[in-house]
Amino acid sequence: MSISNEMVASESRLEEVRQIVGKEFDRLNSLGALEQHKKTKANDLPSTENEEAFDFNFYDTKFWTEHEDTWQCQLTAERLAKIYAVMTEEAKVEPPVELKAENFNGKPADVKVYFRFRPLVGRELERNDAEIKRDIKRTDCSATIKIETEKKGKVRQRIRLRKKKKEEAPARKTQTWTGAGFTKGFEGGDNNEAVFSNSIQTQLEVMMKGGTLSCFSYGHTESGKTHTQLGYGSEKGMFYLTAAALCNHIDQMNKETDSCAKIEVRFFELHNKKVYDLLNNRTEGFIREGDNHEVKIRGKTERLENGRFQVRPLHSVTCSTPDEVEEAVKHGIALRCVGSSTLHEKSSRSHAFIELEVVNEKINESRAAVLVQESELTFFGQISTELKVDVGNLLFSQECYKRCEDGSYLCTVPKKVPLFKMLAYLEKSEILKSYYEDQFTQEKEKCEKIFEEQKSVNALFGGRALFVDLAGSEHGNDKSAKKQTRAEQREGKEINESLFALKEVIRKQMLGEKRIPFRQSRLTMVMREYLTSEICTTMMIANVSPSKQHSNKTLDTLRYALTVAQTHTSEKKVVKKIRKTFKLGA
Repeated sequence: MSISNEMVASESRLEEVRQIVGKEFDRLNSLGALEQHKKTKANDLPSTENEEAFDFNFYDTKFWTEHEDTWQCQLTAERLAKIYAVMTEEAKVEPPVELKAENFNGKPADVKVYFRFRPLVGRELERNDAEIKRDIKRTDCSATIKIETEKKGKVRQRIRLRKKKKEEAPARKTQTWTGAGFTKGFEGGDNNEAVFSNSIQTQLEVMMKGGTLSCFSYGHTESGKTHTQLGYGSEKGMFYLTAAALCNHIDQMNKETDSCAKIEVRFFELHNKKVYDLLNNRTEGFIREGDNHEVKIRGKTERLENGRFQVRPLHSVTCSTPDEVEEAVKHGIALRCVGSSTLHEKSSRSHAFIELEVVNEKINESRAAVLVQESELTFFGQISTELKVDVGNLLFSQECYKRCEDGSYLCTVPKKVPLFKMLAYLEKSEILKSYYEDQFTQEKEKCEKIFEEQKSVNALFGGRALFVDLAGSEHGNDKSAKKQTRAEQREGKEINESLFALKEVIRKQMLGEKRIPFRQSRLTMVMREYLTSEICTTMMIANVSPSKQHSNKTLDTLRYALTVAQTHTSEKKVVKKIRKTFKLGA
């Protein structure tokens, strides 16, 4: 860009900055806030021996000198040599080792694994399907299942022989599979209340102490996952039964402490690697990872009436009764992505997440105040960055920035360019950015303090329950499957990839691998906290069909679930068994 074009752009940009930055700077300055901020920064800023070497900045007016038609700023070869020397010395010092997110290896969380057979339904009853032969042995704290299925190899042989029509297909041979290590098993006659009372209800104490309880359902399409988590008809799902138990406890707590606790509901889905907020008209959200490797789901960026930008968290609904919780979830279910799967027309095509958290008005107000300060910081931080880019484009353009024969660097700007105005407003925008960074930090600390004060009244505050309805695993080679469109096939592929990524994370945790590939999938990024945290308990319900038509899918699901169950034990024989199964060597 030429100097004349840069100057025109700078003039229009300066007028916009003057309206925003100048006004806000003068307002805060009149209140004495910036003077106090400057003193605080001066006291906090440590002095270093190398301060003189780095005391140079092309963006600082004190280093510019006036000439007849230009302004000039020179970085001398001597000063440049000092900077290089200091940087060389600092490069020799080994930086502190920081755990990278990609190599994040958290301790496996406490995971309890259940399996649940649903009854025969729909077309299975019409076809008069035979049930899988199974034997379930239960104790107080564990369950073992033995099932009889057809050998996969013989089934393939039957298909080949039928196609060739040379001879009759051989008789089907069976195999027996035994899985030990499940926490509990449920049959088709057990309803959701029975499942709840024998699984989630036994772990509610974790939430009462402010921890996190998570429950996810896994299984093939049409195995009863959504029925378990969300309920169907008059039969309530896991989320409703948990909310009802929580509300009973909250009502008692509110009578004793007058803490005005309520349940906050969030509901989102993962579909084709994208996040959608189901309580905010299915607007697209974003998965963000912080410096401490904590994954956050954020809503869309909004532009407020005052011109500020605000990145909101997922929309939440505050409820006082389980019926209000159910009403909020029903609103989200109506927006959830469904489509044709290989088994039926209205299959869930996304991973759905329902989160319940115990909060009160004070906690919500403090979190809202943090969002306000974050909005101010984002707004002035963006202005500061854009202004610095504009000034940098001018100063370091080919017309202005030259390297001299003595090794120094000279920047020359014509006087017709309003350089000093640009630098002055850049300085003001940097001050405002620094000021709001401090305000944001202070507001976060205040929010954390309020949260701890509320937890001291009752540990239940901050307790969370997460319910995950995973999309059904797809079997593309199923000959009895419905024909799908290309888009539906791509959906199925994405679902299988995310479920495989979850399986790989669990398997590598079990084998004690140094690198756990949580970033391999959006699903595993979101679920990382619940698979590694020591302050939460996680439950997996493997939903399976009893029909012999689905025997291979049922067996695959139970094997997957058993891998999860065995991952979270410390027995060396289990590790050896898995290494042998996956042919990983000693």
